[in-house]
Amino acid sequence: RRLVAELLRSPAMETRHSCSRADAQPLPPTPASMARASWRAALVGLAVAALSLGPAAGQNMRESIQPMMRCTACERVIGKAAPFVNRLVLKERIWSKELAREIMDHVSSHSCSDDELFGSNSGELLQGCLSFMTDSFPRIREGLRRHLHPRYEEFGEDVSATEFCVDIGVCSQGLGHSLDRSLQRSQLLEEHRKRMQDL
Repeated sequence: RRLVAELLRSPAMETRHSCSRADAQPLPPTPASMARASWRAALVGLAVAALSLGPAAGQNMRESIQPMMRCTACERVIGKAAPFVNRLVLKERIWSKELAREIMDHVSSHSCSDDELFGSNSGELLQGCLSFMTDSFPRIREGLRRHLHPRYEEFGEDVSATEFCVDIGVCSQGLGHSLDRSLQRSQLLEEHRKRMQDL
């Protein structure tokens, strides 16, 4: 119940309620807001399913979705940091203690506290981000180092968030996939189904 309550108390849900009042003029939906609503609906569905299974099974489901939350957080955080790192790659900067500090400060400042990435998301996803950053910080540093140090095969290559998160062991098959990519695949399948029906 706490998980469902957290989702319903989120800013996106509060905005939805405020727009339903008679004296409010609802804004037209944007692609970003529709995407947030889609993944939020998926999380609510998981939470309701967890509650219906009972306390023990519900706790197991909460634990089972943590890999998905961690992977989602990884792809969002690294996706935000990648353009910054790729500009350094383009400038042919070489890894050093000073550069490492600059890069990791950038990663830290655009992680779990970044409203653009996690401002309207649920507590479960924020917990996944905190877990990812706490457990994976050394691997993030080492993974980025490989793109800026000539001794490594990845030297001079751009950082791809999807590949990076797999390489450092945060994302994997099954529930280890990110929630964002799972929803993207679902949307593509739905669009394909609609196109086939129109033929």
